[in-house]
Amino acid sequence: LPAATVTVEVTSSKPEEDGSIEIKVSADKTALYVTLTTLAEGRFSDNFFALPPGDRTIKLLPFEGRAIDFELLKKSLRVEHLAPHLEQEHLLSFYQSLYDTEDWSWNQVQTMFT
Repeated sequence: LPAATVTVEVTSSKPEEDGSIEIKVSADKTALYVTLTTLAEGRFSDNFFALPPGDRTIKLLPFEGRAIDFELLKKSLRVEHLAPHLEQEHLLSFYQSLYDTEDWSWNQVQTMFT
């Protein structure tokens, strides 16, 4: 699994009519277990996901009856993913054990991430 660079950006200039705020998540390579966090109250439309190379739009949705603190979101939004937290050897060993079955070969798995 190549080391991915994952970035996050608030793309809304203000909250949408429903109070949600759009966020663009981008990766240059496949990133696993992508997780967004913020100090602003709300819930993400999706979180803890696999992100192939490219962009994906996620929304921060307000809790009922509450507005999202737009400035706090912009200041505190961050993104993490699995690869920086694991040494490469451990990651390769994990995927090899996970996918080395009759249905998947390790060679097929390797080609998905190169």
